[in-house]
Amino acid sequence: MRIDEPKTTALLFSSGKLVITGACSKQMAISAIRSTMYMLSSIVPHIDISYTNHTIQNIVCNVQVVHANAWCSPHSLVQQHWH
Repeated sequence: MRIDEPKTTALLFSSGKLVITGACSKQMAISAIRSTMYMLSSIVPHIDISYTNHTIQNIVCNVQVVHANAWCSPHSLVQQHWH
């Protein structure tokens, strides 16, 4: 399910495992957990929904490489190396 605030995505598996993607920080991930728990408790109010622990396992970094087009052209040595 998509979460608007913080802007993340929650994947809930039948095993009970919840995966939060799109968080940029630990605080954002915890906030997404809380938002997801709140949404789930709103959907099924007769079931007590809680979680026991959380683990931050992966951080993804987006980088803008300056002048990447110069070495990513079809005729560059980098492209020839990867093919």
